[in-house]
Amino acid sequence: SLPELAATVEAVGRATGGPYAVVAHSFGAAATAVALRDGMKVERAVFISPPADPLAGIRDFANTVGLAEDVWQRMAARIEARFDMRLADLALPGFAPRLDVPLRIFHDVGDREVPLEAGEAVARAWPGAKLTRTEGLGHFRILYAPEVLGPAVDFLAEGRPGNAWPGPELLASVAQARATPRGVHGG
Repeated sequence: SLPELAATVEAVGRATGGPYAVVAHSFGAAATAVALRDGMKVERAVFISPPADPLAGIRDFANTVGLAEDVWQRMAARIEARFDMRLADLALPGFAPRLDVPLRIFHDVGDREVPLEAGEAVARAWPGAKLTRTEGLGHFRILYAPEVLGPAVDFLAEGRPGNAWPGPELLASVAQARATPRGVHGG
């Protein structure tokens, strides 16, 4: 669940002494945003294909598998009861205006998993966020694309203190290694 993953992200951040930056994809980006809302500290963030609203995600899933509206609404109510929270409180555009972490977003116009509109909504709501749209990379290939990796590493390296981990050299080497994907599934 999103609350559980957000707590895990925050715990990892705490256990590592507070990372300088975070790079997160899809559901991980939503969880990272919730962790930031709840107090996790980083200096910069890169989100790739972030969803904006978990309720919209449930609705999209329900439509994809053909669930009736009353069924997915009951499913959403059960999730809220199970975690004692409102899904609306996890919608990034609702709390992003209170976050002051510099954010760079990459989202593909043809993403079939998380629509571009979600990334656009996060970018509009998050103060100072910059959205870069890509084409032809989909939801997964975007993770390996040099046109994403290069600018992401550059953004993370800006203003980085000398003792921050990971350093730009490591980030660049990872980016280079990932630029040639093996066995990447569709987008």
